[in-house]
Parts: sequence; structure tokens; C-alpha cells
Amino acid sequence: MPLLFAIAGIVALGLSFVVLVGPVVIVVGVIRAVRSARRVSPLAHGSSTIAIGPSPVDAHLADAAFADLISREWPTESTALRHPAS
Repeated sequence: MPLLFAIAGIVALGLSFVVLVGPVVIVVGVIRAVRSARRVSPLAHGSSTIAIGPSPVDAHLADAAFADLISREWPTESTALRHPAS
């Protein structure tokens, strides 16, 4: 009888491990599969060309967004930055 309880305990531990760790393993596997698929096929993103690096347009958009954020959050400081005192 104690052997039966030991076997039942081992089975219960194994099932709880599968229930707790299984979903994590599945999510990690899906993430890895998606990343490897993106690495293998750079044109899968819908782009007809492969981007070599960040576009200058992206830098201008980022600068404009940052300037807008600064002007909204700190209006007096942004004015001082645009028109520095000589």
C-alpha cells in the first residue's frame, strides 16, 4: 500500500509539473519559431526590399516626436532650448 501511495505521489508531481511548466514551454517554443521564421525570410514582413539600417526619415520622425513631447511637458524649458540666451 505505501508503494501505491508513492507511485501516486510521483504521478501527481509529474502531472503538476506538466500543467505548470507545459504552457511556458509552448509559449517559448512559439516565440522561438516566429523569431527564426522572421530571420530566415526577411521579406515576410510585407516589404519588397531588405532594410539595411534605420531610415533617415525615422530619425526625423523620432526627433519631431521628442520635440513635441518636450514642448508639451516642459513648455518653458523647450522655449529656452529653441531660443538660447546669448
